[in-house]
Amino acid sequence: MIVKSYEIINLIENLTNHYNILESNRLIRNTLNEVEIGYSYRHYFEVLINYTEQSRTDGYRLDELYMGIIGLAQFIYQARTVAEPRARSQVGRSGAIQDRMAVDNMANNLNIMADLANDLYVKTVALDKETDSKRRPVLFNTIKELKDVGMLLTSTSPGLIR
Repeated sequence: MIVKSYEIINLIENLTNHYNILESNRLIRNTLNEVEIGYSYRHYFEVLINYTEQSRTDGYRLDELYMGIIGLAQFIYQARTVAEPRARSQVGRSGAIQDRMAVDNMANNLNIMADLANDLYVKTVALDKETDSKRRPVLFNTIKELKDVGMLLTSTSPGLIR
């Protein structure tokens, strides 16, 4: 199923904008590059984050959206538990005011991204349920990793992903 929902596409566009804000600072970009996500999830995360006008026109496959949401949740969790503490420790050495300001805003940007990712997940599941039929049963019940999305988007405790 191809998803071309205006609400979902706009959420993806907003997620892309907040990701670009995070990556606009060199120090944060370097720490975010160290965030580890499984290869398949990384691919679909990048499909979502590298939003283009072509994506708006073509839409997203439902399975692609779900995999991207899992990758996004893993990214946000790893950014909170690994990249943010690392950036905070490095900002003391850099001494640059813009680095300190970017690191201070990092938690807020990650919280906004988590809220947007949760909205994206909820709207995608609702759309999936809405189109449920005998010929095409709901997809979200078949992807076991989706059950961890809420925990990954809200947790700041290290150790949830191995």
